[in-house]
This record gives sequence, structure tokens and C-alpha cells, in this order.
Amino acid sequence: MNVSADSNGKTVWGITELETWNAGHGNEQAWEPSLQDYTGREVEDCLQAHLDAGIEHVIWHNGRSTTCFQTDNPLLSPYGSVGDFGRADPLTMRFLKMMQARCILEAALDYSREKSIVLAGRVTMNRHYGEAYGGVFTSDFYRNNPDFHEVGYEGPDQPVGRMCYAFAEVRRERIEFMMETVRKDVRVLHLDFVRQPPMALYHPRLVEGFRSRTGLDPRELKLLDGESYWEWMRFRSQPITLFMRELKSELEAFAAQSNEEVRVQVRVTDGGPDENLLAGVDLMAWIEEGLFDDLFTSPLDWIAGHYRHDLPAYAGLARKHRFNLYAGVGTLPVPGYAVNPLRLVRMALNALEAGVDGLALYQTDYSLTHPDLAWCLPLLGDAEKLRETLLDKDLAVKYPLRWQDANFGIDNHGSSYPYQTSFNSPRL
Repeated sequence: MNVSADSNGKTVWGITELETWNAGHGNEQAWEPSLQDYTGREVEDCLQAHLDAGIEHVIWHNGRSTTCFQTDNPLLSPYGSVGDFGRADPLTMRFLKMMQARCILEAALDYSREKSIVLAGRVTMNRHYGEAYGGVFTSDFYRNNPDFHEVGYEGPDQPVGRMCYAFAEVRRERIEFMMETVRKDVRVLHLDFVRQPPMALYHPRLVEGFRSRTGLDPRELKLLDGESYWEWMRFRSQPITLFMRELKSELEAFAAQSNEEVRVQVRVTDGGPDENLLAGVDLMAWIEEGLFDDLFTSPLDWIAGHYRHDLPAYAGLARKHRFNLYAGVGTLPVPGYAVNPLRLVRMALNALEAGVDGLALYQTDYSLTHPDLAWCLPLLGDAEKLRETLLDKDLAVKYPLRWQDANFGIDNHGSSYPYQTSFNSPRL
């Protein structure tokens, strides 16, 4: 599997979502009708735009709760098969047309083979929308299994839009999701654990299991309680680690039968391994057990008051344990804020200087056609060109740093993140 650098320097991956390809750049005006029109070439146009920007590695969105590909698997719900599209916006309807016309994953794989694009298939690992958007993004598996729904600290009446991995059925559904894409010829899986932390919460199966083992009620623990708190965090992350083991076994069996290996990428927040554990990801266990091949980070600010982005810590782990590390840079602004390409350039340079193997840009479906961003994307893998860009006085005048865009480059789900909480709160 070719994961070598792009032609413009270090490897740059574009994380793209076809649903919002060429969608009007999120300005405050209504969506422009010309940008909503279905053409039938969205897959090819999106992938070609990456190539035109020198991006030869693309992380292709295959779904959250519903799949973004056609399937007859009874455990899975393809987008368009569930929900009320009478409540859908024009952008959602355009994507429905894409899904109905053909399998967009198969089309993406075909074009990638033709153009020598390395395509990874991304699935968000615990992101269920409930009845939002008319329920069109919510699978029947989620809707029909309320007992498997994760439970927030406040109890079952607190909607959290996640499922509990302590249930074998939940882990199996996620594995079937992955393996369906593998059977369609995906050879790089991208498991996105940034949607949505924390991945594990307070389901009774977890709470009672911990209480039986320790005699402690985890709902009463806080970070300041020290080792007892971290013991709870390790305990509730175990089912997700079990899922990773089960997936590895499934992929090994596939490789033995097909003589083709499947590479596994995982995407996590970038606040350090302790923060990952708070999110339900026992990254150190995953590293020790060799449960992934490539690590991707995302600068998501999801804990109030904790805005640390610790790339050197991950770079040290990558060197010690010999896995590839790609630093996430957001190209989609936090809602209500603005873009600034020089801020993007600075974040990319900082990441490269921290010793990463490359970058991952979220979401390129937005930035590739944005007039203030597209010009700088071909530069992002080349540290020397980034330094030269930051010294350009004309660009500094054109793109002054303002409070409205000072946070550009972080994950756009940050700052206004609806589940932000405090380190000293048991709600994590």
C-alpha cells in the first residue's frame, strides 16, 4: 500500500464529505441554487479537485450511523432508506440523488484506481443523530435498539447520540460496517474516534460492572479523586479496545483468505493520551497491542478550559513504536467564525516542525473550492514554502489575524462543542 509523500512534500491527506462538496462555503446567505444542482459527477469532480491541489491521498466518508454506500446487509441502513426527507434541506436532497444514482463508494474507488489516488474509507465510530434532520442520518439499528444507547451522567433522559460498545451487538454492527467496505475493495480503513467524544459514558452495564469490581459508583468520581477516577476511565474504555481486537481478528481472517492486507488508521483528539482515555480511547493499550497502523490527530477542543494540542507527545510515541503520525488541521471554520489562510499555514508548519509524517485536512470538500483557502492547500506539505508564505508582507496585509479567525484551524466542532464539560466534573 503506497503511503509515500505527495508531490508537494510530506503526505497530505484530504478528509472529505461528499454531502457538502461545493456547498457554498457556509456563508450566511442562502445556499446558491447553482451549487445545489445535481450533476452526476460529484464523485469524480471532488477527487479530481484533490489531485489538482497536489493531494493524492483522500479519506473518503463512508458514513456515521447510516452508510454512504449501497448495501443489502440487513444490519446496515444506507442513506436514503430511513427518515423523513420531507424535512430535508436542498443539500441533503442533492446527496440523496447521488446515493440513488449509483454506489458512490464504488465510483470513488474506480476513479481512485484510474488516477492512482490512495483512498481510505472513513467511518465515524459513535455519531448518531436521532431525529435531527428528519432522522435521515440515523440507522434502523440505532433507532430499534434503545437498550444499547449510551447513557449520559444525568441519566437516560439526556440525549447523547451514541451507542454502548459493551454490547457485542454494537461492536458487531460496526465491524459489519467496516467489512462491507472491505468487500467493496477498500484497503485502508479510517476509524474516526473524534466523532464523538466521549465515546463511552455511563450506561448501566458499565456503571454496574465497575461497581461490582471496585465497590465504587463512577458517577461520584471526579478527576481530583486520582487513581480511582482513572481506573474508571480505563474500565469504560475496555469495550472499545475489545472492538479494536475483534476488528483486527476479522481483518486477519480476511487477509488469510484473500492474500490482501487492510491498513487501519485511527483518528483521535490531540490533547495527549490522558485526554484520549477521557474520551474512551485507551491509546496506550492500542499501541502496545498493535491495533492500528497509522495515527491521525484532530485539534478538537471538547473539554472546557482544556485547549492543549500536544503533537510532540504523539510524535515521540510514533518514533518509539514505529507507526505513522498525521496531524489534523481544520479547513472548516467553527460556526460563527471566519477563515484565515495564514492561520492554516501556521498550524501546518507547527505540525510539520513537531515531527509528524504528514497532515490531514478536514474538510477539503469545503476548502478546495474556497477562494481564500484553495491557493494555499498545495503548499501545506512543504515546510520551506510555508515559511516563505508567512514572510510574505503582502499576504500579511491581505489576511490580518483578527479575533473572528484566530481559532481557524482547530476542528470546527470545537469551541462551540455542545458536550463541553469541565475536568473537575463527573460528567466526563
